[in-house]
Amino acid sequence: MAESVPAGPLQRLLDLQDLDLELDRLTWRREHLPERAELTRLRDEVGRVDAERVRINKLRSGPATRQTELEKSIDEATERIRTIEKQLYHGDGFEFRVQQAMADEVKALERRRSELEDSEIEALEELEPLDNELEVVEARRAELVAEGSEHMTRLHKAEGEIDAELAGFEARRAPLVSEVPAELEAEYERLRKKFGGVGVARLVKGSCSGCHLELPATELDQIRHAAPSALFHCDQCGRLLVP
Repeated sequence: MAESVPAGPLQRLLDLQDLDLELDRLTWRREHLPERAELTRLRDEVGRVDAERVRINKLRSGPATRQTELEKSIDEATERIRTIEKQLYHGDGFEFRVQQAMADEVKALERRRSELEDSEIEALEELEPLDNELEVVEARRAELVAEGSEHMTRLHKAEGEIDAELAGFEARRAPLVSEVPAELEAEYERLRKKFGGVGVARLVKGSCSGCHLELPATELDQIRHAAPSALFHCDQCGRLLVP
């Protein structure tokens, strides 16, 4: 199908297409930087490490709580023993019967404290392997975070370099767009969106460089005999054609 448009803008449209493809390439490269993929991998790994940390902490919660409660009870028993022994040491005018009762209480408290200490040792022995696991997990997490920080720095640097290139191409794009009629540019943008970034194609040896299909002989003949300002769409894919 042919329309009419000055030849100059068609050539500018091809230049615009080439530039836009470079912009697309750079944008794709920016989105798919290896540093970005590595950061995603590291975040996933941190997530798995965090899940392992949660699992270990859940296993620790029981014996850790028990150990804390036992330690508190041991401290309370020790403090009570000290108080009674201090009273016995100073005498304080207690009758023998009372002193004997206080001494018996000290012995009972010492037995109780010994039992509590045995239980605390059991809790600590239960905690030890879990604490070792947790230490390894925490160390691994710290490594991943440090590695992630390094890759983030590299990513920002790589993005900055690509952004500088993109800015250069964008600066070149504006003058080209100004040389293309608004309706033609709108049609080009519509087709670019529809055909994965390529809205205009060159006619090369009878074939559309967009879909790579050979045009029918009648259409080729029409293009050859058309005015330089004629505008064609490829009958096969619908892209704008520039002879």
